[in-house]
Amino acid sequence: MPDSPRHDQDRTTRQLRSLARQNRVLWALVAVLGFLVVGADSFAEGFADAVPAVIEAQRFVLRDAHGAVRGEWAVQADGKLRLVVFKDNGRVEAEFPGVAAPIPASVKR
Repeated sequence: MPDSPRHDQDRTTRQLRSLARQNRVLWALVAVLGFLVVGADSFAEGFADAVPAVIEAQRFVLRDAHGAVRGEWAVQADGKLRLVVFKDNGRVEAEFPGVAAPIPASVKR
């Protein structure tokens, strides 16, 4: 027996709310990363000799003031990117698995 129209509407509403929450989290992360880039650039202007030209890592972890992991941006073993945001209880708030992408020639060794 097919689901009732009300059940379908409730499910769609829940899915839309979940997508809206993930969208807000993603835009917040984009804003934070943007501020980090701008801040690093501004900082580097005055300390060009003291700041490395390139920072490299396979994994970045974002921790709150209490040391709890709140986010992670990493390259998985298969070469795909993964961005995860955690709630304060350690559960996944939002996860944005990426795709493998070609590395630009400007960053290849």
